[in-house]
Amino acid sequence: MNWKTWFPLILAIVLGVVAAKAAHDWVLKNKVAAAPAGKFTKVVVAKADVPPGKALTADDLTLADMEAAVAPANAIKAPESIVGRVNETFMVKGQPVIEAMLAPQGAGSGLQALVPEGMRAITVEVNEFSGVAGLLTPGCKVDIVATLSAADANGQVAKTIVQDVKVTAVGQRTAVVGDAPPPPNEMVRSVTVLVKPDQAEAIELACATSRPRLVLRGGRDNEIVASAGISVGELRGTGHNDGASAVALTAPTTRPSLASTIQPIGALAKADVPHRTVKVIRGGAESMVTLDVLDGSPPNTLTDTKDPFDTK
Repeated sequence: MNWKTWFPLILAIVLGVVAAKAAHDWVLKNKVAAAPAGKFTKVVVAKADVPPGKALTADDLTLADMEAAVAPANAIKAPESIVGRVNETFMVKGQPVIEAMLAPQGAGSGLQALVPEGMRAITVEVNEFSGVAGLLTPGCKVDIVATLSAADANGQVAKTIVQDVKVTAVGQRTAVVGDAPPPPNEMVRSVTVLVKPDQAEAIELACATSRPRLVLRGGRDNEIVASAGISVGELRGTGHNDGASAVALTAPTTRPSLASTIQPIGALAKADVPHRTVKVIRGGAESMVTLDVLDGSPPNTLTDTKDPFDTK
């Protein structure tokens, strides 16, 4: 075989090797450019969404690579170290787990893990109207208003008994799962709020004597408003709520005796009543009749027992 046959074959092989080398180098160069710069570290993240109050298991956690420059300083590095701990906040998938998100060791699972030290969780019975039409969600802030009996003539007083308290559970839901709102036909009968011990006492007393109503606050409104409440007298415009006795809205308890308001018939007959004489023509005959001037008042049935037009 002569060189004219080998030369094209050798040239094709050489060109193929050069092309393969160039393609390999190009792929490696793109991989290096695509890889982010910096060092990485492994941290514990939530494998799926985890509601608050749940004791963490190995299935709830996983390790993930995170750039060291942005990884939390107190991120958990070993999943087994927090298995059994209870999370206090809602965890989303892929969120790094830090110590501040977990309840102390031995805090127990469930709602008790969500009650801070010095606070109390108390449940209020609600319906569609007293529970803001079922639109409350865990984490929102409310005031509680109750209608109480007043000691004075005002009757009843509506007063805000606690303000700016956090709703920690609606029914048995302690968190909003995902971004989806609760079903529109879901109506709960209880709302649990976090309050101080003295506020819990006030709520219990209000629940025992009336039906408290929850009032929803704005998400950024934390102002405590001083309010003395409003009474029935103030609502009608006849009472006061400044500590003084209000104007009585009911009839007086004493009244004049019936005997002092009734005069004898004889006294009425002798009363000075003006008279007027008129001429009456009946059947062609004329007669004079004297009438009492009543000035629009009804006839005096005690004295005017005879028909004034009777000429007989």
